[in-house]
Amino acid sequence: MTSAFQSPPSPEPAVPDAEEVEAVTREILSRPEFQQGALEDWVEYAGRLILNGLTSVADWAEAHPTLRWVVAALLVALLLLLVGHMLYTIGKGIPSGRGIRQLGLSRAGAWKILEGKARSWEEALQLARQELAGGNLYQAVWIGHRLLLGLLDQKGALRFLKWKTNSDYLKECTSKANGCRLLKDFTLAYDDVVYAHRRASRHRIEELLNQIDELLKGPAFSR
Repeated sequence: MTSAFQSPPSPEPAVPDAEEVEAVTREILSRPEFQQGALEDWVEYAGRLILNGLTSVADWAEAHPTLRWVVAALLVALLLLLVGHMLYTIGKGIPSGRGIRQLGLSRAGAWKILEGKARSWEEALQLARQELAGGNLYQAVWIGHRLLLGLLDQKGALRFLKWKTNSDYLKECTSKANGCRLLKDFTLAYDDVVYAHRRASRHRIEELLNQIDELLKGPAFSR
């Protein structure tokens, strides 16, 4: 039984025939954005400009045989200057053999290793002794330890990097030279005073700083 309120069926959408679809497709493909002729024309135009420019230069050079050699010489000189400048710039950025050998000091340096507390190893040692005399064992040990790491870095026994731990430095500094043995003793004092915040013998810290002084004044030790 059909309800009186039932809506009438909606009309079926009209389906375009094949000829209409083909006509619309041809119209779309005929638009400028789907044409390759514009790009080809532009490339051809640019090629003609370049060719005409080269032809004009050739005609001018043929009409002025003397000047063309002057211009050619100037262009060659300019090219050589550019190449020379490039080689100089590249060579300037590469350290010399002496510079490479000095990387132990230049890659870190006293100012960087000591975090701005001193500009030289001698100044750092004097500052550590002043801190020790004033009763500040923490600063005396910290400065002395950094000073020793800087000296060992300069001599090539280790490489100073802020992210390294004391254990890293001890593993790296395996030489039997006085500097590496001193590093082991100084590391024990450093762990007690800086890490554990324990009181250390003031006389013991003074002895360690004196050994650093001897190392600083003495000849280069073996790696």
